[in-house]
Amino acid sequence: MDIVKLTSLHGFDILDDSGRVFRGGDQHWYTSGGFIKEAACGATTCSNIMSYLLRTRTEIAAGYAETGRLGEKGAFVRFMEMVYPFVHPRAGGLMADYFVSGTQELARSLGISARITRHQVPVRRSGRPGAREAGAFLCESLKQDIPAAFLILSNGSVPKLDTWHWVTITAVEPDTLRAQILDNGQLFWADLARWLETSLIGGSFVCLSDVKPV
Repeated sequence: MDIVKLTSLHGFDILDDSGRVFRGGDQHWYTSGGFIKEAACGATTCSNIMSYLLRTRTEIAAGYAETGRLGEKGAFVRFMEMVYPFVHPRAGGLMADYFVSGTQELARSLGISARITRHQVPVRRSGRPGAREAGAFLCESLKQDIPAAFLILSNGSVPKLDTWHWVTITAVEPDTLRAQILDNGQLFWADLARWLETSLIGGSFVCLSDVKPV
């Protein structure tokens, strides 16, 4: 089965002072109060995506002063805290439209131009995209070596997923919609076709494409 994936997961590697390597950020690294630690999954997902772009694309790397240090935990936490004011929960949580607008504003502040689109998975199951349609949407981003974001409002019958949560998608089998997911340093595969069929209230996929300097 063909898999569409990022060129290197090492673009997420983060080293702490003890020499331990983490893969992507963890929302519990935020240094502010407890609410932020529990509510910053969207900001953490956005931080994973934007830092991967900064670390893997020399043409935009200069847009952030600490790009060269984003592989260090301290610098990555500072990046997460810079991202949070752009991508944070509103009344009712961080829904996909706020994630898109906040990420767009963040990208502009970093001197980056990008097309950001969302693919809604509605509550009504008869109106949901099929696995191949959703897979094609995600591949548009992954084929350009850009991670995708995934909002899970209900995990349905896929216990690996958390409800009311944002995660990063790093690879997908487009025909089956089996996806590789990065969530607070954990990397695993999940059956998103089953999620489409069983999620009680759906969610959204968000993809970036056509990334370039302004």
